[in-house]
Amino acid sequence: MKGIPRAWHPEQHIDGRVTLWLDRPGGPHNILDSPTFLELEEVLERPDIRSARLLVVRSRKPRGFCAGADLKELAKCTGAKEAEAYMRRGWSALKALMGLPMPTVADVHGVCLGGGLELALACRARWVREGEDLAPAQLGAPEVTHGLVPSWGAISALPRLIGLDAALTVLLGGPLLGANEALALGLADLRLSETTQPSTAEFELRHREVPWPPPDWPEALERTRRSLPKEDDGPNLARRRLLDVLEKDCEFGFDRAQEAAMVGLSELAVSPAGRTLLDAFAKKRPTSDSPT
Repeated sequence: MKGIPRAWHPEQHIDGRVTLWLDRPGGPHNILDSPTFLELEEVLERPDIRSARLLVVRSRKPRGFCAGADLKELAKCTGAKEAEAYMRRGWSALKALMGLPMPTVADVHGVCLGGGLELALACRARWVREGEDLAPAQLGAPEVTHGLVPSWGAISALPRLIGLDAALTVLLGGPLLGANEALALGLADLRLSETTQPSTAEFELRHREVPWPPPDWPEALERTRRSLPKEDDGPNLARRRLLDVLEKDCEFGFDRAQEAAMVGLSELAVSPAGRTLLDAFAKKRPTSDSPT
């Protein structure tokens, strides 16, 4: 992309796999802004990428895999339609990653938060890498604490992977997960040391999903709704909207829920409560690559 610093760097290996390195210029963290998404879509169309035996998405930044969406870009949106356009741009790129013909792996270390977790969930498997020169793994979905909801697939993908109850804990702003917790839940498939190169056998990826929707989903969602605080602040409005999206998924499926998530986030982002939280974030974080 002319005039735009490159964030994605493919590396071909002799065994037929490709590592797609994420290294967004300008700061210690990778974040997902519009140029990064547009570049990803372009890179995924390259013949050398589409002919790979395995695609591994990995970060070159020691602090982490990806800190999430560019909340400053979202805060600059002047209306719901503009915010929704940003959401759809991101979903288009991650949907292209999900649709690749070969197995895909997110090789995660350090922070993997919000949109970064959704980038990892767009791959078929996730490896967690740890080492002395890498930040400890932190996986999570903190969007609701900013008065937002995940809009790039996590609301539907996470419960299909780890079950509804565990997914609700993560999606509603629960504690961040380390490597051991991610492995125990089934969010991660393999734990690697800093320098480990997985064997050929470990490239054979299994497709694992829990039965969906679970038979007790109406009771589980209603129970969760009743447990939420009554305050109508940004985080609680976001939590209720997230439960509405999950209900739509259980009733009508992934595509309808994904549409509801993108529309829901765009509305929350420009609501008075959401705007207040985003503005506070912008003042607190002077650099645009701070983790979400």
